[in-house]
Amino acid sequence: MTAKCNNEANDDSPPGRPETRTLVSQQEQSERDEREPWEEPSGWRDKLPGYGHLAGPIRDKLIYRLLVSNGKTRRFWDNTAVVKVPQSKRRHYIEKSLVIHALSVGWDQGAEQWQDLRQCLTLVRAWRRFHGYSDDPDYAIILGFAFRYTAEVRAAYAARKRLQWEERQRSKTYYRIACWLRDLGRSAAIGEIAQGLSLTEGSVRAQLTRMVQQTQKELESKQDLDEWAWERPPIFRVQRGIYLFGNPESTQAEVPPEEPKSQKPDSPTVEEPYSDLFDEWLPD
Repeated sequence: MTAKCNNEANDDSPPGRPETRTLVSQQEQSERDEREPWEEPSGWRDKLPGYGHLAGPIRDKLIYRLLVSNGKTRRFWDNTAVVKVPQSKRRHYIEKSLVIHALSVGWDQGAEQWQDLRQCLTLVRAWRRFHGYSDDPDYAIILGFAFRYTAEVRAAYAARKRLQWEERQRSKTYYRIACWLRDLGRSAAIGEIAQGLSLTEGSVRAQLTRMVQQTQKELESKQDLDEWAWERPPIFRVQRGIYLFGNPESTQAEVPPEEPKSQKPDSPTVEEPYSDLFDEWLPD
C-alpha cells in the first residue's frame, strides 16, 4: 500500500489524461486515416513505371485514378494489353483507349472541344516517350474521336462529382452563403445575408472577402466563369457592402472582360472500323 502511494506521489502526469506520446500517436494515425490514397508519401509512385513522364504537368490524383485504380488502363499504359486489332493499328488503338478512359475519370474536366484536352495530350505524349516512340501521331484524330466518344460519360461524371462536392460543402459557412445568394437571384447587403442565415455580420463579411478574392484569382488564372469548376463559388462585390453570386454581366466594373476565343477547326471525321471494341470496357 505504501509503495503504491509513493508511486502515485511521484507521478507528475495529470490524473485521467493520456500521455503526450499517446496523443501524438493518435493524431498521426488520424492523419494517416484521413489521407487519400494518392497522398501517401511513398509506395505507388515507385511502383508505377513511367510515373516521371507524367509527374508535374498532371496532378497525382488524376494519375492514381487512371493508372493505379484501374488494372485495364494500367495494362494500356504498360503496353501489355491484349487487343483484338491488327498489329499495325495497335499503337493507335491504345492511345485512343488511354484518352477515352482518362476523360471518363475526370481528366480535362470542363473542356468544351477536343482542342482543350491539354491533359490528355500530355498523357499521349508521355506514353510515347515512355515506350520510345519518336514519330508524331495525328493528335486531332485521337483526341477528337475520344472527345466525341465519351460525351455521355463525361456529362454523367461531371454531374456525379458536382453532387458529391455539394454534399461535402453543405455544412460549411462559405457554401451556405453562396447558396443563399444563388437562390436569392440578386445582390444583397451583408446585414441581409447575416439575418437570412442566422450568422454574425463579422463572420459573413470575412467569408465574403475571401470568396471575392478567390473569384478574382480564378478569373486571372482560368478565365472560366463556370461556377461548378471553381475551387470557390463565384462571388462578386457590386459595391461596398453589396455582394452578388456569379453574374459578371451585372458587375462589369469588377470583372475583366473575357477575351474572345479563336475559332478552331473541328476534328476531322474519319471512319473508325474498330470503334465498337471500346464499348467492351468503357466505364459505367
